[in-house]
Amino acid sequence: MKKIKLSTGNIARNRYTNIKAKYPTTIVFVRSDDNYMTFDQDAITASTILGLILIASSKSVSFHVNSLDLNLNKLVRAAKRVAICDQLTAVKRKLKNLL
Repeated sequence: MKKIKLSTGNIARNRYTNIKAKYPTTIVFVRSDDNYMTFDQDAITASTILGLILIASSKSVSFHVNSLDLNLNKLVRAAKRVAICDQLTAVKRKLKNLL
């Protein structure tokens, strides 16, 4: 069996797809390293509201984690439901630094 190494974008897209299936009416952002990403129709909607550049080849939009509060505020003010999906390892790292 041949092993396939997934790029960060593929892993994020897989996580997005799994979560989006459970919450189809919600804009889903998944964390990938220091960015939050969304794909497909969510990316088109987010790019319009947030003024971000849509990456046409992958139908994705991303922003740095430091912009989360600002972007989340804009989406909520636009009456959108939003799910923020963080990486468990990132949360563990953050907790470790606090202790």
